[in-house]
Amino acid sequence: MSGGYWVGSALLFVAFLYKLGDLLVDPRNASRRALCAMLLLASCTLLAVAPTSIAAVNAWTGVPNFAAVLAYCLIVAVAASIQILVAFWRYPPATAWRRSRWWLLGYGTVIIAMMILFLLGEAPIERRVDFDTYYARTPYISGLILSYLVAGSIAYGNILVATWQWSNVAGRPSLRRGLRLIVVSMCLDLACNTCKLIAVFTRWLGHDLDFLSSSVAPGLSVLGAGTGAIGCVFPVVGHRLAGVSSWIRRYRAYRGLFPLWDGLRAATPQIVAPIPLPWWDLDLRITRRLAEIRDGILAVRPHVNPDVAKTAMRHAQRSGLERADRDAAVEAACLAYAIGAKARRESFPRGTGQETEPVAGGVDGMDELDWLVKVSRAYATLPMAAHAIPDDSTRDAPVTSHEGQ
Repeated sequence: MSGGYWVGSALLFVAFLYKLGDLLVDPRNASRRALCAMLLLASCTLLAVAPTSIAAVNAWTGVPNFAAVLAYCLIVAVAASIQILVAFWRYPPATAWRRSRWWLLGYGTVIIAMMILFLLGEAPIERRVDFDTYYARTPYISGLILSYLVAGSIAYGNILVATWQWSNVAGRPSLRRGLRLIVVSMCLDLACNTCKLIAVFTRWLGHDLDFLSSSVAPGLSVLGAGTGAIGCVFPVVGHRLAGVSSWIRRYRAYRGLFPLWDGLRAATPQIVAPIPLPWWDLDLRITRRLAEIRDGILAVRPHVNPDVAKTAMRHAQRSGLERADRDAAVEAACLAYAIGAKARRESFPRGTGQETEPVAGGVDGMDELDWLVKVSRAYATLPMAAHAIPDDSTRDAPVTSHEGQ
């Protein structure tokens, strides 16, 4: 059982270290300080409630169950940091500071009251796992148990409502997902406290549902801690991961343009600019490759056989391709034939047949990139290029030959 607590504590501590970097950038940011305090206290709390830690603390202090009151005080401190964090997220700094002082006063009073209740009560038998239910009916100790459960539940409910509301209006996807992970985390923590409260109330009534407190609640607590740790760092990490994903997609698109670019470059070497580009500037390399492909297409347009488009369209329709893939295949077939025709010095003057339509996809950055990637992949892989031969009607089409010129 201790292993799960340690894993949850480690996740929270890693999240704390990550957010600590943000705090060092802006050490006067109160919300970042509150978030770091919450993560550090939550990490210490999970470490403190692990059965092996409880045994070590009790042995070190020589006071049976001292570790229990220590852990419960940490839970209330976490609840206070949650309330302060929500205050700085929700209100202007002056209002947030004023509310924070009240939260500190209120939760500090709860901690003091819990310590007094522990001193007044009697808990001589060490209970590492089932302290709540074992002493549920013990005078003063039962008040201690109820105090930390209620104090924690109020804080969890407050941040749950706030983050759910904010997640519905958050614009950035990574921020929205991070807030909803925090919502899930708080739901798990509330479920944990609910299980413990049910087990305690059941003890008051003389029945036994101790497994809810000793078996079910710990698992919910660890899951909540892990989910909350991820939720706190996801808005930044998720945004950076989205940036990496976008770079990978653009790099694949850049590589996908190569077959068409290479074919056009072989037909018209002049389209390739002689100035080298920095290897790390992917956007600039994509921009140049698109420009060179456009220049190459313009260079081979006079060599496009209008009847090739009709033949390629029939093959595409028989292949059952989607419209975008079909249009790309037809464009690739026309360009493939035009590249060969240019090498043979054959031209097809305008007006000799059905004119090919202009390149689809528009001129707007990514639309054009996506379209030309489709054309390039069709040029390299689809059998349309192999079938890019004119009908018999082509034999009657006017052809201008430049052989011997």
